[in-house]
Amino acid sequence: MTRGTVPRVVPAAGCGGTGRELARFGDPARLDAVLVGPVAVPAGVPVGPPGLRPVPGALVHSAARPLRADEVAREQLPWLRARGIRAVVALRGDTGGELAELATTLRRSLDFDAVAGVEVDLRGHLSRDPQVCLKLLARLRETLPRDLPISAKLGPDCPELVAAARAAVAGGATALVLCGAVPAHPEGSWLAGPAVAPVTERLVAEVTAAIGQGRVPDVPLVAGGGVVDRESALRMLRLGARGVQLGTALLADPDLLWRVHDALTDTDRTDEVPVTGRTGGTP
Repeated sequence: MTRGTVPRVVPAAGCGGTGRELARFGDPARLDAVLVGPVAVPAGVPVGPPGLRPVPGALVHSAARPLRADEVAREQLPWLRARGIRAVVALRGDTGGELAELATTLRRSLDFDAVAGVEVDLRGHLSRDPQVCLKLLARLRETLPRDLPISAKLGPDCPELVAAARAAVAGGATALVLCGAVPAHPEGSWLAGPAVAPVTERLVAEVTAAIGQGRVPDVPLVAGGGVVDRESALRMLRLGARGVQLGTALLADPDLLWRVHDALTDTDRTDEVPVTGRTGGTP
């Protein structure tokens, strides 16, 4: 993966750790990138391990324990760069200042070249106001190199998905991650797994249609939530996604990351997935 491209397959934030954990199951350098994080400022974030509770067809999980930006810059990026592994760093912050602080800390690393992109989570209260999405992305864009891709993550809790997507791109996002994980009880928990696949499909189809109608700039879409095998990944691509994220499915089968990556790479060579026309209407 090079800067300016969207990784075809990556682990979702919180499911790939720092990238080191994945090395027990395969070579992370074979992947387009690994998603490192979430990375957040220390104050006001959970410090315990994420809770997991199985429910029929899905899992309810709490927020993953965040990593510190200084530790990622000092310990993780050198390890990744030495092994030729590209990283997309998932940032979590409630204000543009927090995101800028995290980005500035990462840029101080001599191994920042290992960072192939940044993902910003706008789910929850941040996505309720499109202007907040725009301002957060614009502040972060000012802090990062102009050629470094920024992905904005939106979910089904966003009341105006198309407006938020348009605002995020206007602020500087170069891709959109559409995550079907559903807010659950207690607050701060998410419902994820195979059961949320239809939700993710709806998000991808809605934004793809909006792109075709000119209501959202034409940027790559990444689907996360409910991707559990080659077939579910291909469905997302047929709806308009250019990449997928694998999340809770990796908890039971970490090798799935490489199998889906190899399957989609083979699909690219054979043109099995038709290119979705973004000319209006739902795919």
